[in-house]
Amino acid sequence: MTKMTITKDISQDQLLKRLTMVHEQLVTFNDLINAEKIKQLIEKASTQELNIAFCGHFSAGKSTMINTLFAEDLLPSSPIPTSANVVKVKSGKPYARIHFRDSEPVQFSYPYDINKVKKYCLDGDEVKSVEISHPTTNFPEGVAVLDTPGVDSTDDAHRIATEASLHLADVIFYVMDYNHVQAESNFQFTKMLQSYNKPLYLIINQVDKHNDDELSFDAFKESVVEGFSNWNVKPAGVYFTSLYEQENKYNQYNEVKTTLYNYIEKKKTIISNSIYDTTSFLIEDFHKNQKHLKQEEMNELLSLMDNEPIDELHSKEKKYIKELALIQEAVADIDHSFKDLLASILKDAILMPFKTRELAEQFLEANQPNFKVGLLFAKSKTEQEKEKRLLALHENVCEQISSSLEWVVKEQMISFTKKHNVYDESFKEAVFDAKFTFTKEKLVELVKKGATLNRQYILTYTNDVANEIKKEYRKYAMELFQPLIKQVAQSNKVVEDEIVNKLTIVKNKIDAYEKLTSIKTTIENKTKSLKGCLEEIAAEDCQILTVSHHFKQMSTDQIVFDRGGQNQNKNKDKVDRVVVDHQIDLQQRSKQLLEISNLIKTIPGLQTVERQTRTRAARLASNRYTIALFGAFSAGKSSFANALIGEKVLPVSPNPTTATINKILPIDEKHEHGTILVHMKEEAEILADIQHSLKVFNKEADSFKQALTVIRDIPVNDIVENAKAHYSFLKAFAKGYESASTKFGQIVKVDRKQYEEYVALEHKACFVNNIELYYDCELTRQGVILVDTPGADSINARHTDVAFDYIKNADAVLFVTYFNHAFNHADREFLIQLGRVKDAFELDKMFFIINAKDLAQNDEELQLVMDHVEDNLTECGIRKPRLYPVSSKNALVADNSNDSGMSNFKGDFLPFISQELAFNVDKAAVRQIESIKNVLSDYISTALGEKEEKELQKEQLLSSINYVKESIINRSLHSSNQALKKEIEELLFYVKKRVLFRYNEGFKHAFNPSSLQEDGRNIKVALNKCLLELIEFLSHDWGQELRATTLRIENYINQQLNTIVSLDEKECKSSSISISFTEIEDSDIHSPKISSELKMLDLNKLKKSLTIFKSGKQFFEQDGSVKMKENLEGQLDETMDKELNQTLNQFIKHYIRQQELKRQHTVNAMLELLEDYKVGKMAAFDTSFNVNEVKEIYSKIDSQNRN
Repeated sequence: MTKMTITKDISQDQLLKRLTMVHEQLVTFNDLINAEKIKQLIEKASTQELNIAFCGHFSAGKSTMINTLFAEDLLPSSPIPTSANVVKVKSGKPYARIHFRDSEPVQFSYPYDINKVKKYCLDGDEVKSVEISHPTTNFPEGVAVLDTPGVDSTDDAHRIATEASLHLADVIFYVMDYNHVQAESNFQFTKMLQSYNKPLYLIINQVDKHNDDELSFDAFKESVVEGFSNWNVKPAGVYFTSLYEQENKYNQYNEVKTTLYNYIEKKKTIISNSIYDTTSFLIEDFHKNQKHLKQEEMNELLSLMDNEPIDELHSKEKKYIKELALIQEAVADIDHSFKDLLASILKDAILMPFKTRELAEQFLEANQPNFKVGLLFAKSKTEQEKEKRLLALHENVCEQISSSLEWVVKEQMISFTKKHNVYDESFKEAVFDAKFTFTKEKLVELVKKGATLNRQYILTYTNDVANEIKKEYRKYAMELFQPLIKQVAQSNKVVEDEIVNKLTIVKNKIDAYEKLTSIKTTIENKTKSLKGCLEEIAAEDCQILTVSHHFKQMSTDQIVFDRGGQNQNKNKDKVDRVVVDHQIDLQQRSKQLLEISNLIKTIPGLQTVERQTRTRAARLASNRYTIALFGAFSAGKSSFANALIGEKVLPVSPNPTTATINKILPIDEKHEHGTILVHMKEEAEILADIQHSLKVFNKEADSFKQALTVIRDIPVNDIVENAKAHYSFLKAFAKGYESASTKFGQIVKVDRKQYEEYVALEHKACFVNNIELYYDCELTRQGVILVDTPGADSINARHTDVAFDYIKNADAVLFVTYFNHAFNHADREFLIQLGRVKDAFELDKMFFIINAKDLAQNDEELQLVMDHVEDNLTECGIRKPRLYPVSSKNALVADNSNDSGMSNFKGDFLPFISQELAFNVDKAAVRQIESIKNVLSDYISTALGEKEEKELQKEQLLSSINYVKESIINRSLHSSNQALKKEIEELLFYVKKRVLFRYNEGFKHAFNPSSLQEDGRNIKVALNKCLLELIEFLSHDWGQELRATTLRIENYINQQLNTIVSLDEKECKSSSISISFTEIEDSDIHSPKISSELKMLDLNKLKKSLTIFKSGKQFFEQDGSVKMKENLEGQLDETMDKELNQTLNQFIKHYIRQQELKRQHTVNAMLELLEDYKVGKMAAFDTSFNVNEVKEIYSKIDSQNRN
């Protein structure tokens, strides 16, 4: 459909009349949504109100900018989502109006409590919109500013409210905060905004955060322009602003004001043009809606037509009608033709030649009354002669029939079938097998009694015989031909039915074309009618629609908000934690263990214990704590890491940088301070990453060469929103492949500048597995390895497994969110996973950081953000979190370091490392020392025993050792394996329950109005994209649930096996064997490979559910989405059952094997300890045993331990 061309230079009266006619037509056409929007435009045209819309991220500064423009604190501004509905602020007589969703609007006359009005701005459930009129010299009357909800809030209703208000805007300013310009939601939403054909400006707010030392401002600006250009977003202008540092050298706030005032000066023209453009847009929207409403019917009609041109269909119709007539006439034609052929043959057949006539004459003569032969026995001889002559005639006639008629007819009959394409071999056989019979009695019957024998009678008789033969043969031949006629009729009936069927199909297609044409014509006529209303001069007597509002007058004193527990004291009690009131020196403990190892190495029976002690001492001496840092990109992970270290070590940028895993490690003998090692990916890893991203575009590559070709051929303009990040990764690979290909699988030592490039430049980072930086600082001296992970919103599939491994195995997890953008969708998904596994850990090892607290205007705002984050953490299953607001920026500036919040964090975190974590490590060492002391005490007691008693004990010892060994070896795992199987079954049962519990959330997130905009996009492609997004959401959740389940299963195995070991120890104790199995070195349980993919999904079957979508109105406002959601859920439920059964079998087999291997490892270690114990005890029984030396060793160990 071509875009409308309209003349805008008309009077206000004409404009209002034309809008009224458009409104009336839309009501007639039952498009009440667009009719309501036109009604709002009529009011806009009447009041001549210029609307300036501010859209963008929540907490990007939209409300603050509007407050600044009005020089009044009119709107709630906060680093958490504030405006939950559209708020209009305008210059004029002071009042506040609240438009509710399900009740009449309320107006508060001045003076009113602005803080109470602000609370309505936060109520997106009950309140549709808020209008605040306030006198100001900054704006003339008739100018309104629209403050819209954040488009990236975790509440989708906020985005929908924003989209629903844009038709009233004359100019749009899209606001982003400096740290989140590159967020994909910005690109998606601004691209959608362009479709409204309104002036669109981009504002990057909070540029006071920019640090020239980290990145030049020109480079930052270039990255902004390039980012939006890649998404084909072409704004009317881009501004960089700071509302907190008005004097900031990059601040263009005044330019924003100038642009606004330029629009205000041209207000009348701007409004008129905007209303025309918007009305044109809404007419186009009506056209699209009408097509979508009829789309299913039109698709069915199109499928009936099978894309055949109507001219071809009419040609086929004529052809089939003609063929049908011919086929229906064919049987009659064959019948008539054969009759004609037979008549011709019979006519030409010579049945009475001269010889036959002579025989006929002799036969007739014998039938004369006076015919007599001989004298004697004359009667008998006469009869014999008559019979002889009759037989002679009959034989001759039969010969004539055979030669002159039957052979000719049969040959002609077969030739006829071939000529008419009805030849059949079985018919031929039947014809030639058939025999025509003409009896001699017929020759007798045809003789006329009393006839005189003469030439004339002979001729008459032979003619009669010939005619009778032809008559009977005609009947015989037609009977012979009749089966063929029936066969042809049956055969033709099949052909006739086929033609009738084809004709019916063609007629149905023609009928479908006519119906489709009628539907299209109706839609086009309606649209043309609406265009006509807008383009043609309205009649003078046209009554302009009057828009009036009735407001219930109230005072804000009458408002009582149900606070629902808001602002009440929250339960800040923390989870019970290990209380350690002293510093634990693991280095000292290591030395003690080493000394003990040296003391006991000569004592018989302690060789295994001595080896274990020495190993533990070495481990304590170089003890390492892995601290994993998580968060979405631009949450400030790298800057926080720098603040924690105390120096600017990691590169920091507002662009996504941490595409690789960065490790900051303590220095050692091999790696001096500042050593940087880049671990490049193996070829197989890179190819797997490439294949994962190519899959998004339905493309494949088996080699790098093929991948480069495929990437080059990806059409840029056809890339859907959720594939942009994958495309960027693929382009980065293509750009960096040539230089990186020689380094695959290598460890590359780099300098500081090269390090920053490998971290920040995607065309280098995409080839990196991880980077190790050896750095000497207060943190690393405590044995800390700090791991800065890829963003929680990384597209790399491998990072999901890597992230879970760090969550599972790290000694502490630090999650960083940003003060001004706390808790977005990427945060939420990651935190849900943390919530799944939090209770599986012995210690609460999670710390939550709110970075950039310096952006808080006051303590109240800071507390508001902390409460918001804590509430969302609780929703994710993380109760009573350790939550710390910090300012990385201030921490790195000496003058502000005390106000950074880092001291509070370090005050808890560093003791957590040096006390809580160290306590667990030290506790195991203390248990081992106590175990050694017990064995030594046992040896001393044995050595000091009486000789007779020793002999008895020796026999008992050997018996006891053998008994315990046998008991340990024969202890069955059958019941443990059965219990494990039951546990796995129960855990997996709840996996599906939990995934489907989030199904509604996933469906709502995937199938949203923004993704299914009826703006000319291919709605079928959009629906497929939504389905794939839903599958990706559920698959990711499925994989994450399974990963969390593996942790629970492995904990269960450890608990079971520990219980069994305690039974083994109890067996030893009851047999007076003084050894402990508690400190046997543990063996790892290997987790199965988890795929974040529902492999049994039948995508084609799922796609059938997409046909439920008819139009945006039917889907979102009626029951379309509910039907599709239920339809898909049923299929997904069935698929998950199949997946679950397969996973169940895999997990049971895998983990029973792991349990048995771990038990066998423990059994082998216990048997070794028992054997050593036997050796030591047997030595203690011997008189040569140096008990005094052992006593001295015991005293030294005991003395050390007491100290």
